[in-house]
Amino acid sequence: MTFHPINNAHAISEMVVHFAFVPPFNSETLNTLLSLKDELKADFPKSNELKHVSFTIDANTQKQVVEQTIGGITLERYNTNGTPSWVINITNENISIHCLSYTRWENVWAETCKYLEKIFKKIDGTANFLQGFGLQYTDKFVFEEDKPYSHGALFKTNSNYLNANSFDCGDRWHCNSGWFEKLDTSRCLHQLNIDNSQVLLEGKMQLVSTILHNAVVLREPSEQFNLSLDKDAHLNTAFQQLHIKNKAMLSNLLNEEMANRIQLKS
Repeated sequence: MTFHPINNAHAISEMVVHFAFVPPFNSETLNTLLSLKDELKADFPKSNELKHVSFTIDANTQKQVVEQTIGGITLERYNTNGTPSWVINITNENISIHCLSYTRWENVWAETCKYLEKIFKKIDGTANFLQGFGLQYTDKFVFEEDKPYSHGALFKTNSNYLNANSFDCGDRWHCNSGWFEKLDTSRCLHQLNIDNSQVLLEGKMQLVSTILHNAVVLREPSEQFNLSLDKDAHLNTAFQQLHIKNKAMLSNLLNEEMANRIQLKS
């Protein structure tokens, strides 16, 4: 095998759950969300408040007027080596939780829900409602450069998700695609970006195959998404389905040897 998963047991460098709300959070709601930096300080020791800065010209004095408003907050936890482990980003319209120390879906999703429950409590009862949500995975596979490069060492050459022209481009190429499918009563947009390029890794440039899969559930006009994360709630079941769809896509994309190595079928 001429590729190995970036984390040996698995290839996931980042998992992101993300949520879009309408209308944008007002200053009162944003101030309420800012209190998370104290509530979650044990898990996220570092925080950074975001500011929106606007510039206008006073029509009478012709002087520049600068106004700062609350833009959101970022909460961060770091590994002992200084690299980020978990990040929460909150802006006036979007909330995302990033896990950069992935282990297993069940464990990571349980921890994600712990933070989401605290976040959703701040939004519950406001005029904001959930417009859409999604699950994004970034998988990375590192090429072992002491061996000849071969597409088939990582990918299925007959995969539905690869353009055949990619196999005629040597070891540097990218292939981007997108499609819709139904997820229960909602529409789900899949965005798949596959990139073969030189990446700075552990202090040197290495050839890395990066697979970014973003699955976004979009609210239909007749739908109302509930913020409950209970076992049988819509959000919970939807994210379980999105996780399964990511594994199904990778199973179609990767060759059998790599699929078994990262335990896609377990």
